Amino acid sequence: MSGTVLILGVGAAAGVGAAVARKFAGAGFHVMIAGRTREKLNATAADISAAGGSIESVVADVTSQEDQQRVFELVRARNEPLSAVIYNAGVIFRLSLVTCRQSSLKTFGASVVSARF
Repeated sequence: MSGTVLILGVGAAAGVGAAVARKFAGAGFHVMIAGRTREKLNATAADISAAGGSIESVVADVTSQEDQQRVFELVRARNEPLSAVIYNAGVIFRLSLVTCRQSSLKTFGASVVSARF
């Protein structure tokens, strides 16, 4: 592969998101992973790096507009094309949409329908 191709994985600290990040890094892509848990991000980044992958990580919560903007700025500062966004962040709700609080709807909206890239 010629040149650096940036792949952003959101919700990539563990599970499916981390597995996708590993696959892209293993194929030669530079991967930036984002997630809420620093320890999980560091572990995933260390695994990918140890396998020879090109990786960076950023702690971010997709429900925070400030974090969304910060990740966007980090990507833009690289001055490289963003080739793909793997949007794997999500939440599980075990409540009625009729009786849930406004804050729960905001979290749902941010994690499901407001991807900014």
